[in-house]
Amino acid sequence: PIFPYRLLSKYQECLIWQSIIENANTSFLMSDTIANSAQQAWQLYHHWQLDYASSRLDQSNESHTWKTWAEKFVAFSQAHACIDFARATTQLIDLFRKKIVIPPHRIFLMGFDEISPQTKTLFHVLEQSGCQITTFMPRYPKKPIVRRIRLENTEIELETMARWAYQRRQAGDKTIVCAVPQLLEIRSQVIDSF
Repeated sequence: PIFPYRLLSKYQECLIWQSIIENANTSFLMSDTIANSAQQAWQLYHHWQLDYASSRLDQSNESHTWKTWAEKFVAFSQAHACIDFARATTQLIDLFRKKIVIPPHRIFLMGFDEISPQTKTLFHVLEQSGCQITTFMPRYPKKPIVRRIRLENTEIELETMARWAYQRRQAGDKTIVCAVPQLLEIRSQVIDSF
């Protein structure tokens, strides 16, 4: 097969990290929280294309401990033919480079504020393979006008809000937002006012 691994869900990945941490020679009261942090560090290391096996991680007890967990995570993954999302992206990059997997003709990117080096590498390899990558940045409407006023009581506040919303609608506004704290508690009053 082209991709001989089972892709782990985030939850499955976290359980593996938690198991590794609980079986290590360390004692943490909240191993699930530590596992979540270790998992996030693992993902960041891959997104930023850093080497988790680097000797620089041996300079402090904390980073050395994480490095040991990471090595056990890789060993577990290899033994069980599974892979996490961060390493799967790296594997995919290699498959595209070796032309084992053919990329799509075109990819549209929408709403990306920040693209990690790993993702940039993936897009670069795809472009080298003939894939056209188009970035679409939506135009956002002008900033909304937010107004807040204080009124005597809830009934007057809702009536004023309803009148204002009606006036804005008559003026042609297509999107009108009214924030109603405790909506569930005063739902019938809101319905009566609007």
